[in-house]
Amino acid sequence: MYYLKKVINPFAFKVYGLAAVALGTFKMVSVQNVIANMPGFLDLGSMYVFMRAALLNTELSVQLALIVATLLALLVLKDALKRGVAPLHKTVQVRI
Repeated sequence: MYYLKKVINPFAFKVYGLAAVALGTFKMVSVQNVIANMPGFLDLGSMYVFMRAALLNTELSVQLALIVATLLALLVLKDALKRGVAPLHKTVQVRI
């Protein structure tokens, strides 16, 4: 892990992890069917019931992937807020 942190930016590592988990989840879930069965976004009560039922009635692997994705998304958000609007790479000032 020490060498991985030296080679890869920890923020980028979290973003790549989130992308990998999201990609894996999309391969396990039929997103088209979920969207087709989903109520309207503005109907918050029905949306909550639908999401809760979908989460509780899915396979354990999908539930675990969603938990990991949520944790990674929160870590990425925390790092992004801490970082502010600073760029992801280090800038070098060149004096002419």
